[in-house]
Amino acid sequence: MKTCLLIVERDFLNLHVGVRRVILHCWQELERRGYRVAVAAPDAGRLRLGQFDLRRILDSAKRDRADAPQWTSANRVLRRTFFPKIIHGRWTTRVVSLDDYDLTIITNPWLCRSGLPEGRISAAIVYDMVPNMIAAGVLDFGRPLDVYDFAHAHDVGYQFYQARAEKILCISESTRHDFLGLYQGDAAIRRKTKAFLPYSAPAMPAPKRRPPLDGQNRRLLMVNVLDPRKNFEGVRNALSSVKVGVPFDIDIVGAERIALPEALRFLDELADTGRDVRWYRQASDACLARLYADADLLMFPSLYEGLGLPILEAQTYGVPVICSNLSSCPEINMNPELCLDPGAHSLMGSMMVNILTEQAASQAEGGQLQARLAGYIASTPTFSDVLGLDEASERVA
Repeated sequence: MKTCLLIVERDFLNLHVGVRRVILHCWQELERRGYRVAVAAPDAGRLRLGQFDLRRILDSAKRDRADAPQWTSANRVLRRTFFPKIIHGRWTTRVVSLDDYDLTIITNPWLCRSGLPEGRISAAIVYDMVPNMIAAGVLDFGRPLDVYDFAHAHDVGYQFYQARAEKILCISESTRHDFLGLYQGDAAIRRKTKAFLPYSAPAMPAPKRRPPLDGQNRRLLMVNVLDPRKNFEGVRNALSSVKVGVPFDIDIVGAERIALPEALRFLDELADTGRDVRWYRQASDACLARLYADADLLMFPSLYEGLGLPILEAQTYGVPVICSNLSSCPEINMNPELCLDPGAHSLMGSMMVNILTEQAASQAEGGQLQARLAGYIASTPTFSDVLGLDEASERVA
């Protein structure tokens, strides 16, 4: 049987949710192609083998844990909850060699700062260029952000990628463009740098039937909005431009990357409009799936995304998305008319109201949106395509 080693950080199941999802996507794709997959973590220039069960990890993510919000407009009290870690495995003392495997893949660049042994590196993954572009003065999110140590860790990895990886895999065309633009690689680097979509065509659920306008309120969903990078100020301004009498309720998912008092003031502002507001400061994948299924609109006008998984995930449920027209967001929004300048706050607010009150019916939603998304996924290069797994299968066989 063909073998693959995924090089991961020790707590890869709990740190960086987006990274975890990409890793698990690639892991599943490798198994579908007949590879036996192992994971290892860097340890002082060596690689320590882990023993993890992919099936148990995936089953755990799908399990309905009935997550409760940590803050609601009904009581306006932040409830501290214990959120157990995903484990389903352990690290061993066994040291492995890169050359023991048919494929070896580095799953994030900052691992290279820990030191990696000699041997073949088949591929290495690039998620986004945010820390490096901020450090280089190319990006500015309107607030001072201390990203320089993280940018250095990325830079060490990206230099390693260029020197040793046979292929550099970027999670969107936008990320590939920014990686090549920042590093100005030669022709060989450009040839080996590929873009792929780390998202499978899932079994799309039946889209929800939207409630009548004179019945249950529509629901607006925002994921990771309490973050300058996600255009927190823009969303705040857009919502403040909406008249109080427009009926919709709000679900917010994701921990704050602003000061907690500022996040709580924002929630109070929303609650003062009389709307039902629920903040899931921590939410399992199963909880997030329920919120997508309940939503009528996702607001995601991020200032920069390597991919923007919530855009894809919401559309999987037939939910339209208002997003920015920057970085990778327009690549994956099947409603191009809902991609807008993230600084156009009033337009953002009016567009949101039009969709939630059915004053604008031009956007695709429900089954039509799901069909567009399925077509896009089917026509976009996959992890298997860019890595040449079919070719590898024939060569190893």
